[in-house]
Amino acid sequence: MMRRQVAGFTIVEALISLALGLVIVSALLRVYQSNNKMQTYNYALSTIQEDGRYILSVLRRSLITAGHYNEVSSNLNRDIDVVVERDYIKDNPIAVEGDFVGDPTVGSIDRGNTNGDVLTINMMAATACNGSNFDFAANEEFHVVNQYFLDGERLRCRGYDGRGLRGLKAPPADQQAITLLNNVHDFQVLYGVSQPIGGVETGAVTSWVTADRIDLFDRADGSQTVVAIKLAVLIKNDDDFSIDSTRQVKLLGNAAYDTPDDGLYRVFETTILFRNAWYHLTVGG
Repeated sequence: MMRRQVAGFTIVEALISLALGLVIVSALLRVYQSNNKMQTYNYALSTIQEDGRYILSVLRRSLITAGHYNEVSSNLNRDIDVVVERDYIKDNPIAVEGDFVGDPTVGSIDRGNTNGDVLTINMMAATACNGSNFDFAANEEFHVVNQYFLDGERLRCRGYDGRGLRGLKAPPADQQAITLLNNVHDFQVLYGVSQPIGGVETGAVTSWVTADRIDLFDRADGSQTVVAIKLAVLIKNDDDFSIDSTRQVKLLGNAAYDTPDDGLYRVFETTILFRNAWYHLTVGG
C-alpha cells in the first residue's frame, strides 16, 4: 500500500506568513491607537468648548448691565442722594484704579500680555456677583461694584458695596471672591470708546483701548465714553491630554506667545455692548 504524502509549509513560507501577520497586527494596532487618540481629542475639545461657551455666557449676562441705574425703582435703597448716585454710575460704567476713596486699589487694570487683566464695573443691583447683599434688605437695590480677575488659574469675581467704596458709609470689609471657572490661563479686556463723528454722538466704537487709557477719551465733564468691551479668555482642558507640541496663542491686541505646555488650549472671545452706557452717551438718559 502506498503512503499519502502530506503537504506542509516550509520554514521560509512559515516565516513569511509570520511576518505578514505581524505587519497586519501592527497596522491594526496603529489604527486602534489613532482612533483612540482621536476620540480622546474630540472629547477634550468638546469639553473645553463647553467651558468656553459657559464662561462667555456668564460674563455676558453679568456685564451687559454695566452702567445700569433706575432711580424710580421701588426696590432702590434711598438712604443717600440717588440722583447723585445715578449720575456717578451712568457716567462711570467702568471703575478704574483711584476712583474710590474707600479703597483706591479697586478698579480695572491692564496687566499686559499673559498676566490677566482686571475688569471692574459699576451698576445697580440687589446682590453683588458673589451673592452678597451686604447690610441691605433682601431684594433692596444699591450701588454694586463687581470685579473680575485671575487668581492663579481661576477666573474669579469679587463684589463690593459701592457706597462704602465711595466713602458714603463705613468702608467695606474684604469680600470673599467666588470662582467662575477653573483652568483659565489668561484673561484680556479691551474697552470700546465712542468719540463724536462729525460733531455727532453716534455711540459707535471709534477706538479700542486698554484700561489705563480710558480716561484719555473722557468727555469734557469727566464722564466716560466706554460703550462696549472685548473679552478674551484662554482655557486649558483639564484632562490628561497632550497634543505633543506647544503652540502660539494671541489674545485681542496683545503679542502672540507660546502656551506653557503641550496641553489642549483654546481662546474664546466676545464683544459686549453696554446698552445703558450707549443710551446714556447718545441720548443722555
